Amino acid sequence: MPQSSMSKPLPRWPESLPPPVRIEMGGRLICLSPVELSTDSSIGDLVHDMYWFPDDHYYLFSKFSEDISEDIGAEVAKRLETAGVVTKITEPYFYPHPNPGYANDFVHLPPDQIHHEWQRKASQSEMYVRQILSLEPWKRKQLDIAQTAEATSSAVSRSEPLLEAKPGFAGFSINVSVLWRWLRDRWR
Repeated sequence: MPQSSMSKPLPRWPESLPPPVRIEMGGRLICLSPVELSTDSSIGDLVHDMYWFPDDHYYLFSKFSEDISEDIGAEVAKRLETAGVVTKITEPYFYPHPNPGYANDFVHLPPDQIHHEWQRKASQSEMYVRQILSLEPWKRKQLDIAQTAEATSSAVSRSEPLLEAKPGFAGFSINVSVLWRWLRDRWR
């Protein structure tokens, strides 16, 4: 006699699911616009973040035109290049999301992948390109050297003694630069 559907226990979630095939932890998605990179300090902040958070993904969304470098502005493009930021990949067919969840929220809609009405409506707005940004190897090396030099200088200055037994007044001398750093650190 077959069992009725009422006698079978209901599956419990999430215990009833099979284990995942793969779990991958990735970096954050940082979506930028050319307006956000209009100052030297904002580009400096971008370079800092790209150096210290290399697992994050940095995207620059700009309006589409024939000359991509004009989209982000020749001045911004030149400043990014000078700062050591390079565009690795440029992808078109991005449109503003109809219901954005955050600033610079875009949806990728290539012409052959538009299947729903909301996609069709979104694709009728202005097209944007997404540029994937990364640090040039020379810039990363330059920042590595600067970081190493700063750490070395800091370690050497911390190892300098405040009082030294050298010829001086009453047989001791005071290292004024170390005393000044010590007082400054205590004051803060």
